[in-house]
Amino acid sequence: MPAPVENAGMLRALDLSAEEKAAIRYLSFLTLKPTMYIANVNEDGFENNPYLDQVREIAAKEGSVVVPVLLLLKQTLPNWTTKNVTSLCRSLGWKSRA
Repeated sequence: MPAPVENAGMLRALDLSAEEKAAIRYLSFLTLKPTMYIANVNEDGFENNPYLDQVREIAAKEGSVVVPVLLLLKQTLPNWTTKNVTSLCRSLGWKSRA
């Protein structure tokens, strides 16, 4: 059995032929599906960031994509009014309890 399977690794790490992938597609293994890594970084973390570089290395080995983003929601959310929270929840299709 291939090492990724024995070690509970990612099936996408295997070098499967198109025929082999087609043969197991019906099983819908999540670890065979494409992956996108979303990396939340600081304002100055888009370049020369060893953590982001590590994520990029892992993604490259898997043939995955890395999308670095800057999300300030955690910092700004405490300052939001009830109206802001309600509006955000509605735009996401959630029921607001605010």
